[in-house]
Amino acid sequence: MTRLYVLVAVWVFGTFNCDASCQDVQLLETVDHAQAWDDVKHLSSDDFEGRKTGTKGSVKAQQYLLKRFKEMRLSFVAGQQSYSVPFSLTEYQNGTNIVGMVRGVIAPEKYIVVTAHYDHIGHYGSTIFNGADDNASGVSAMMAIAFEVAKYPLKHSVIFLATDAEEQGLKGAKAFLKDEVIRISDIRANLNLDMLGQGSRRQTLYVTHSNNYPNKEALLARIQAKTRQCLVYGHNRSLRAGQNKKRIDWLNASDHGAFGEYGIPFIYVGVGEHKDYHKASDEWQRIPKTFFLASVETSYLLLQEIDRHIK
Repeated sequence: MTRLYVLVAVWVFGTFNCDASCQDVQLLETVDHAQAWDDVKHLSSDDFEGRKTGTKGSVKAQQYLLKRFKEMRLSFVAGQQSYSVPFSLTEYQNGTNIVGMVRGVIAPEKYIVVTAHYDHIGHYGSTIFNGADDNASGVSAMMAIAFEVAKYPLKHSVIFLATDAEEQGLKGAKAFLKDEVIRISDIRANLNLDMLGQGSRRQTLYVTHSNNYPNKEALLARIQAKTRQCLVYGHNRSLRAGQNKKRIDWLNASDHGAFGEYGIPFIYVGVGEHKDYHKASDEWQRIPKTFFLASVETSYLLLQEIDRHIK
């Protein structure tokens, strides 16, 4: 997740469901828990050196994602000959998105794009910022969902987009849209997964959506009825200390913001900023396993509901 702040209160929607029963999260067994957890641990290991764009650690992360996409037999997108889709960052540096697809069975020419950024902030000297929650958790969730969709395709085609250079200003998502890897008019919705692991004391998962998302109240009510997680609709809780009392602009704080600029309806799932955010302490050992896996399941439920009801 990249830092973006505004000086006014952030838009908020919905209800707060966090009673005592939510503290004992029960899993629904809808995804491969073992693989998802293994992916988090692997991507946030020291071997990947913090996955900073343009580094050897980033290349290692790309190779891991390519291997996983190939194992799931995802299709290439829009005539591409590889899952790797490079883009220019500067005159001297490129980024690389990793993109795969599962073709829809009813509306294959209409797309839902699931995004999660795999880059992080790298290392400084011997201190490695492994970014387990930010965002090995989101990428691992995306792959767990992709595995299920590959087995049970949805109505719409689903693109799984692991973005690079999110930490530099959503550059990977912006490049995907600017280059029209898929025509903008054919993208029906974006589901963005960024930081799904640390739900704080209340074990809370936030769900934010664009103002133009259709029938959002009904969608979120259906999800709330199916999950045992504590869901808060609207990332409105991460107030930062300081004279100006700056709040994070959650509508643009991650890759969904790039889709919002094109008027594409989005839903953003994440835990919000926490004490390990952008610190060396963001390690997989700090992630409550059951909460993370429940977040993956909730995200999969969201994708299924989006697919059922988006036009």
